[in-house]
Amino acid sequence: MSSRYVDDAVWLQAVAYFEGACAYCGSTRHPLTADHLLARSRGGGDVPSNIVPACEACNQAKGTMDWREYMMSMPTFSQDRMNRVFNWRRICRQAKIGE
Repeated sequence: MSSRYVDDAVWLQAVAYFEGACAYCGSTRHPLTADHLLARSRGGGDVPSNIVPACEACNQAKGTMDWREYMMSMPTFSQDRMNRVFNWRRICRQAKIGE
């Protein structure tokens, strides 16, 4: 399991932070892919604070949608998972992870 967008150490930190689960739905039953919170096509960068682990189903379903909008539209929406994404972004920015 790796990401072509961030180095392996950062990817492993992201996966560990989200406890091996999809950042959006919380599933641990499917392989994880790197998802850009702000899609690259919308100006999102390949920086750790913009990349979270996501199962393929969520990655595909989200597409270029705003990640907050996507999460809140899910039947399995969890405020705790959303807060975890916000915290991941804050931690990356404060610690300057991947810079």
